[in-house]
Amino acid sequence: MATTKLLPNGLPEYIVATRKITYDVREIMQSYKDVWGDTPNAHDVISLISDWVIEDLSCGWGHTTDIDNINFTDIHGNEVHF
Repeated sequence: MATTKLLPNGLPEYIVATRKITYDVREIMQSYKDVWGDTPNAHDVISLISDWVIEDLSCGWGHTTDIDNINFTDIHGNEVHF
């Protein structure tokens, strides 16, 4: 593990701020099935979550978030690849 470099004032060289939003995949799948009458595949679920991420992480001034800059992880911090 890398050692954090501290500046003369005692602060770390870099500070990372994150915002966490957790989406319940089972709930999404059930809602999808209730609305469209079909069980969604992984692409359907990720597509819905991606749309919500853009909305949820965008500012209130009309600027949208770039989905390519979003990392998807499970609740343990492991990156989810799709």
